Amino acid sequence: MVLKVSENGLPLGGRCASGDEIAEIKNGHYALRAVSREALGRNGCRLAVCRNGKWRLGAEGEKWLSMLTY
Repeated sequence: MVLKVSENGLPLGGRCASGDEIAEIKNGHYALRAVSREALGRNGCRLAVCRNGKWRLGAEGEKWLSMLTY
């Protein structure tokens, strides 16, 4: 599943993942495909964080994903 969400984690849309997108995800984990640095700078949620030049879910993002996929 590919989800499009707001900077606060509100789901805006979703679709089935393509074969290439599925190949990026290993062991049932997630992958951040695109991040808007400008949108994330407007809030303090810190769902996604940039570490060593790569975007990842932050601690709040991990908690959000856990609740969303429960």
